[in-house]
Amino acid sequence: MENLIIRRREYLIEKTVKVVDSHSTFLGQYKGKVYFVKTFVNLDEFNNELASYKKLKKMGISCPKLLRKDKKTLNIAFQYVDAKNMADVLSEGDIPDKCFQELFNIYRFARFSKIELNYLPEYFIFENGKLYYTSYEVFPMNKEKNLENYGLRFWLYGDECAKHLNDLGLPVDKNRILAKGELNKKIVLLAIMKW
Repeated sequence: MENLIIRRREYLIEKTVKVVDSHSTFLGQYKGKVYFVKTFVNLDEFNNELASYKKLKKMGISCPKLLRKDKKTLNIAFQYVDAKNMADVLSEGDIPDKCFQELFNIYRFARFSKIELNYLPEYFIFENGKLYYTSYEVFPMNKEKNLENYGLRFWLYGDECAKHLNDLGLPVDKNRILAKGELNKKIVLLAIMKW
């Protein structure tokens, strides 16, 4: 992979983080500092990312800060937050309670704004007491695909979570998998306590 240019700054690409149809995400370095850098396949995808970022910031949802954008090269540089994503954390042990409190704070902002986020745990990172949403995806409000009815099943170690972690290539501990009744009870308790 060649280096990425973002408004006359050349970012040395160190690692590929993610490749999807719309864009590729990398860890890039400029003058000794690390950044998330994204390159988009077309102008529409680039503009969609910018619009989603602006919408999330306006709604008060924490996400890594956009630092530099280049419409000519379709590249964007974001703040790098040096932390494991929640899927990695979950593969090693339970997610700390303070992360759930932050998740429900984000969920409140989303519900108030009548939107949904991609609530899968790999799109959230926790650093210095703050949970960041890294996907930038925004969807219309959907009662079947919100945090309580869908997303939490991937944050608690039930069957769906274990399968998802396996799909991500992360280790799965079958001894930690919660029975369906116990999982449902935890989801209800979390929703009551954190909502």
